Amino acid sequence: DVASTVHRVVMEALTNIRKHAPACRTVTVRVQVEQRHVVVSVDNDGVARPTAPPGYGLTGLKERVTSAGGALRAGAGSDGIWQVHASLPLTLPLSRAEAA
Repeated sequence: DVASTVHRVVMEALTNIRKHAPACRTVTVRVQVEQRHVVVSVDNDGVARPTAPPGYGLTGLKERVTSAGGALRAGAGSDGIWQVHASLPLTLPLSRAEAA
């Protein structure tokens, strides 16, 4: 499940770059496996175009990452580079029924 979610994060970020930042010149994708987490970062130097109506891609992605026990951030950094950053645990959180 974690690998599938990591793949989805990267695909959604790349799709958004193609749709909303066509003048983007540089994209950096990083996947780091740490002891207990996988960290995914997708950065680009494009300027996003406004969309009408806004889509649900990042909202759905945040729900997916959160349901796996992780966290997702998306937005422009202080340097103006758009960033999608997700951190996912390598073990799934136990449901209340499993923990009992």
